[in-house]
Amino acid sequence: MITYKFFSEYLNQSRFIRKLFIATKPIYVRHLKEFSKGNNEESFDNYGEEKEKYLKSIMTAVGSLQSYFEDLEKVVLFLKVDKSKIPNLYKDKLEADNYYKYHYDNFIVRVVTSIDICGKIGNLVFNLQIQERYANWYSFTVHPTVKDTLPAQSLSKFSDFLDEFKTQRHSKVHQGQNPKNRFDKIIFWDTINKVIGKPKDTHDNILEEYTKEQIQEAISEIETVISEAAKYTFEFLDSMESRLDEIILN
Repeated sequence: MITYKFFSEYLNQSRFIRKLFIATKPIYVRHLKEFSKGNNEESFDNYGEEKEKYLKSIMTAVGSLQSYFEDLEKVVLFLKVDKSKIPNLYKDKLEADNYYKYHYDNFIVRVVTSIDICGKIGNLVFNLQIQERYANWYSFTVHPTVKDTLPAQSLSKFSDFLDEFKTQRHSKVHQGQNPKNRFDKIIFWDTINKVIGKPKDTHDNILEEYTKEQIQEAISEIETVISEAAKYTFEFLDSMESRLDEIILN
């Protein structure tokens, strides 16, 4: 059985995250104590010295990235729902094939967007001052301050990995269809039987088992992509370790 390594496992092993946590933990503890006394005109995020606020903003951005990947990984949980339960869950308003295709497209949009969140974190860590609406993986990698550096190279490799999925996302977002939806390759015999009004027979059990095997194969491929996306994400974060050291020590 293949074991997939997801975001939380990479998180626990990341040098960047470890250093960031060690640096910000005492800041959060002290600020929470001081903030609890009241009489503070600033918001919690804007409370403290400039470096303290800067480190807290990086921590907040990383927290958002974690939440994003947790949502991405939930796609797998939805896909692993027992196929036979889907009609009851949605009161026969959603056929199984459309259920799987919907969650696959959700996966595509989310996994491709993950690299842009990395670009925004890079913009913050290096203080590149790229406007929020223009901050993404590409604007980060071509910025003169970081161009040709290890962080920029890390995101470029991540982008190369995502190329196939970017094309699918573009089709879905701009044309409303994804002609390469992974679940289009799977024949859902129960849906076909329902459409043509064919009663079940002895062959259907064999065909149903084959469909389930194909679904599991597709889910395994998706898990692999999510695991790889998490790996590239943390390679990027750890490539910024020396920059984080500068922020902490200055």
